[in-house]
Amino acid sequence: MIGNGLGIFASPAVADELISLATAREYGDARSQIVLNLPKVKSGDVPRVLLELLDAPTVAASAIEALGKMKFVEARERIERLLDHSNTNVRNQAKKALKRIGG
Repeated sequence: MIGNGLGIFASPAVADELISLATAREYGDARSQIVLNLPKVKSGDVPRVLLELLDAPTVAASAIEALGKMKFVEARERIERLLDHSNTNVRNQAKKALKRIGG
């Protein structure tokens, strides 16, 4: 719930705080909405953070979706590797993201 509220109000003014929360693995999937909304903070660190989060099982699908919404072409290869992921949601988000990115 709190992650959802924070994600909705994501803005450049709170970029550092949201990036810190998004990368805090101890919060598990509670940070999924924060991860999904990271592109709103318009920080140059966001693509790097989202790429790192592709390896975080609880938020990988949200990171993929965010990279797809950003149409972050540089993520194409990393996302393609997730098409065979064991988690159905991760696979589905990978397919959607690649369509948005153009791959």
